[in-house]
Amino acid sequence: VNATGGVDGSVFHYGNGSAVGAHKNITVENCTFSNFKGDSWVRVNRGTVADFDVSNVRIANNNFSGGGTRDAAAGGVPSAAIYITGNEITGGTSFLKDVIIENNFIDASNFKQGIQVISNSHTRINQKNIVIKNNTIRNAGQVSTVVYGYGISVYGYQSHVLITGNQVINSYSSGIYSVFATDVIISNNLVDGQSVDDNTGLARGGIALTANSKFIIENNIVANC
Repeated sequence: VNATGGVDGSVFHYGNGSAVGAHKNITVENCTFSNFKGDSWVRVNRGTVADFDVSNVRIANNNFSGGGTRDAAAGGVPSAAIYITGNEITGGTSFLKDVIIENNFIDASNFKQGIQVISNSHTRINQKNIVIKNNTIRNAGQVSTVVYGYGISVYGYQSHVLITGNQVINSYSSGIYSVFATDVIISNNLVDGQSVDDNTGLARGGIALTANSKFIIENNIVANC
């Protein structure tokens, strides 16, 4: 069902909600997603109430094209083809962990982001062991109504993040963007094309980092940015 108005919508949405134990082994693989309207087409989140781990998540070998966010006026919402979030639980101790996002093709022309992994925590690391590899992401944020667009975005308190072997082509603001993460490796990626050349607002550039710690950037090719 296509989302409209204030409804964000997803083709696939997994959350642990009011779970009474850990959830694991979540796989979305070998699917074709086309011409759907929703703010996140594949969404996995650990809820804000149940303090249990969500682990062993694999999103692989999928194709995303066409469609966009919930309606023509919603290009400014923080949309992504693949959206992963741990969310914040006050006093919580659990994690969203052991996530692999690999070998997906994403035409993100009508989204802000191809892949977004966001902790939504302001107090502690609640996500760890995140691998984003060998994906192809094109045209993130190129819809006219967005104010930023990232091919791959890793945002918030999380650790042990590997971004490698991806091809990120023609993003609006930045090909790869990482904020507040620790133990981050960004390696062997191709980032080609980035539209915005000013330095106002959120970070711009082929690969952009803000307030990360313990990071390695190596063997990437960055062109036309």
